Amino acid sequence: MSSVMHSRLTTTVLAPDEPESASEIVEAILPMMRELSGFKGVIVLHDDERRLNVAMTLWENAEALQASEAVMGKIRAAETNTRHVESQVTSTFRVVACHLER
Repeated sequence: MSSVMHSRLTTTVLAPDEPESASEIVEAILPMMRELSGFKGVIVLHDDERRLNVAMTLWENAEALQASEAVMGKIRAAETNTRHVESQVTSTFRVVACHLER
């Protein structure tokens, strides 16, 4: 089993008529994500000019990332089915450095 943290990065381009509501969406789906084994956190960014939402979920290891894919795929589909989304791209990464302060 891998002990290196992994990440899923999803970039969503909103249609011009779609209001930005990423924080509300995260609050709604966070309880589901917390139930997934190995979930370590989520960071969501928004670019007003380009109408981009970027969501990065952090996972304990590669196995947790892979095991979460089916549920996270359903969450992404449900989120985009009710909104005007121009495109959405998801990639996965190995986390090589992480330092967060709050």
